Amino acid sequence: MPQSRQTWDTPVRFLFSTLGQTQVPLAPNIPSIDETVEDILSLHPQRDRVFDAIAYLVFRSRYAANRVLKQLYAGATLQTMALDYLRNLGIPVSDKIKRLDDFIEVWTKRPPAKAGGFQRLPLKVAFQAEAC
Repeated sequence: MPQSRQTWDTPVRFLFSTLGQTQVPLAPNIPSIDETVEDILSLHPQRDRVFDAIAYLVFRSRYAANRVLKQLYAGATLQTMALDYLRNLGIPVSDKIKRLDDFIEVWTKRPPAKAGGFQRLPLKVAFQAEAC
């Protein structure tokens, strides 16, 4: 359970901001993180941008990471999209992720520098987040 309503609202508002300023929900009508992940991925024309935002949240907030990654893992389609995103960055990902813990580890463990894009990911995402 989050410590405050703001803890819950901030990641939701951040993800909605990828759709544009006018799409950011205002209190008291702010959906749950679970609803938000699925909605944003289905609405956004550039899914990679949503996953960039998710990666940013994973690195900045343990609470958001746990909630968002749990939701991505729970849906087979969302899980496939998330793993494809990581593969496109050059992150080695097993074809058989069988547990939530394994899925979270792929997102949170920093691979060696030779793995490619993941080392630059927080910087890349930070610049994109500022552009939102």
